[in-house]
Amino acid sequence: MNLQFIEFLSIIFVSLILSVWVEVKMQNKTHNVLATMSIAFNINLFILGIASIWWILHASDNASIILGIQLLLAAFFGILLINIGVFFFVRNRVVS
Repeated sequence: MNLQFIEFLSIIFVSLILSVWVEVKMQNKTHNVLATMSIAFNINLFILGIASIWWILHASDNASIILGIQLLLAAFFGILLINIGVFFFVRNRVVS
């Protein structure tokens, strides 16, 4: 497997794990919906934005750049949906 691809996937997993961890910790301390979701959104935006810039600088050709950015965009929206699901799960658990 290509080392760049492993780095690419690890960035996505780091973003997912970090945003979910911060979201759970923040939701347990405060019950502010907007603050919790905006922090998770901004973490993903920052990490995957930096990953997009890194991919543009290190990709070998134009097709690879386009595919990499599309995959990062899909990962961003996927992680956003996972964060929403985790938020509702944690919120229902705390309320119960």
